Amino acid sequence: MKTVHYLHVLLTTILYLFCVAVHAVQPPSHLQVYETYAPAKIIRNYISPLLKDGETISLFGGKVIVNASAHTHSNILELLARIDHKAQKLLIHFRPALTANKFRSTHHKNNTIKQTPTIARFSGSSTNGKITVKKQNHKIDARLTNKEEQIALLEGKTGYLRGTTEGYKNKPVYANGFFTNKATLEKNGSGHYISARINGNIATLHFSKKEPKSIKNASSPQATSSSTNELTTPLGTWILIPSIDGQPSGQEIRVQLAP
Repeated sequence: MKTVHYLHVLLTTILYLFCVAVHAVQPPSHLQVYETYAPAKIIRNYISPLLKDGETISLFGGKVIVNASAHTHSNILELLARIDHKAQKLLIHFRPALTANKFRSTHHKNNTIKQTPTIARFSGSSTNGKITVKKQNHKIDARLTNKEEQIALLEGKTGYLRGTTEGYKNKPVYANGFFTNKATLEKNGSGHYISARINGNIATLHFSKKEPKSIKNASSPQATSSSTNELTTPLGTWILIPSIDGQPSGQEIRVQLAP
């Protein structure tokens, strides 16, 4: 009669059931292709943290290919619904800050008579060969002395706001066998590079004194720079551009959706 080692049989059975259970709890993987508005390289940076062990992500033909569980795909769809949408065209208005005018007016605080900017308008008439000329002075609204400019900008792209002390200078440009003068902006550091994202009625703006090296670097979730400031503002509202690296902007800005 042979002796049966029940302990060995018991351990073998438990180990087998454990292996079956482990393989049973692993959710099946699904391969899914995502087409996004944003470049696939940027979207990959956002999706990768959602993946679990054994799940993969790859790029092909400008698309994102993910092999993952149904739960992970559900999380990816929720993420894309929040961050990935068709880029909108924006109009960004900017002008010298009204507070700058108030500061300049303090230089005249000792004057007993405060002079208000005016413009002279002349009108004339002729009666029986006699010419009469009348002059009328009209006050100028201080707010109108702030020249307002605007640029068109596609959401997620980078544009440039001309600084208060920057101007255009004609420079010769050679084209089609001829030299022509072209107005070229001469930058001196007072302007701002800007990019924008829209979420509902709120605009999130990023300002920088230096031009971003690439859209990828400016758009990745890890991209932060000491020389870049973020500002959140409702659409259609004027707001002061914050100081960057200790340099006051002296400008205010308003963001609207382009018609």
